[in-house]
Amino acid sequence: MARLLIVEYVTASGMGGTHSHLLCEAQYMLDALVKDALSQYKATDIAILYHTALADVAYSVSIFPVENNFYAQWQQALIWADQVFIVAPEQEYLLYQLTDEAHQAQCEVLSCSAEFIAACTDKYYFYQLLQAHCSFVIPTYRYLPVLESLEKRTWITKPREGAGCEYTYYCPHLEALSRYQNTQMIIQPYIAGVVYSACVLCQADKWILLCVNQQHIKSDDKGQLFYRKFSVNIHYPLLEKILLQWLPQLSALLPATQGYIGLDFIVDDNKKVWLLEINPRFTTSYAALQLNSTASFLSVLL
Repeated sequence: MARLLIVEYVTASGMGGTHSHLLCEAQYMLDALVKDALSQYKATDIAILYHTALADVAYSVSIFPVENNFYAQWQQALIWADQVFIVAPEQEYLLYQLTDEAHQAQCEVLSCSAEFIAACTDKYYFYQLLQAHCSFVIPTYRYLPVLESLEKRTWITKPREGAGCEYTYYCPHLEALSRYQNTQMIIQPYIAGVVYSACVLCQADKWILLCVNQQHIKSDDKGQLFYRKFSVNIHYPLLEKILLQWLPQLSALLPATQGYIGLDFIVDDNKKVWLLEINPRFTTSYAALQLNSTASFLSVLL
């Protein structure tokens, strides 16, 4: 039987401290992955990396304890493992780096391919890949001078790398936008509407829509956006129909991959659907889906 290493980076590295919102989500995802793995593997054939500063886990699996040096234990765990499933932030290409190192160690990676992760991590590059073929991808710009020749409107600025709401700001005019601009940020037109995500399972060139979720996002008095909560597996047949039309196009245009991905998109006030970004990894929505299901999503990848 193959030996599976599950790496959830936040719980493995201690990133974000011991009592953070980030840690709660990370622990939730780790719980879902271990639950799924235990339905497919013997407990002795599953291992996780886990930081010693965090509360003890109740899993009957092997643990590579991390105290100060994540990468030392990571390298030891790769020697032990035959297969690896990785969940990590895209920022600074961390997810890409860990995935590439697992490939270099001759492990079978059950999460997304390094090439796919690279294409989705850089939001401007992602837009460049898709813009000529997909009218539904949201326009994305790099530098403020480009915008001065465009129509006056409101904007969103966010980090060029990564995903989610962190350091994402609503800017009602160019003057506000200029406060946040540097080469590590990108700019997108603000679109009023409702934000959704989709859980998608990728198998080579076939992408399978699992469910649609609604995201509930608010902003503070400084314009920073915050992800408050989500509603999983909502019923929205028209939106599902549109997504099923998108998936073959996206699969053909982006590097080949397998594993779980999350599509973030917005339905504007005119009911047009815009693709915002793709998360090339297991997400919190998957965790909710997995923990409330008897099905094993991991079994589809094996």
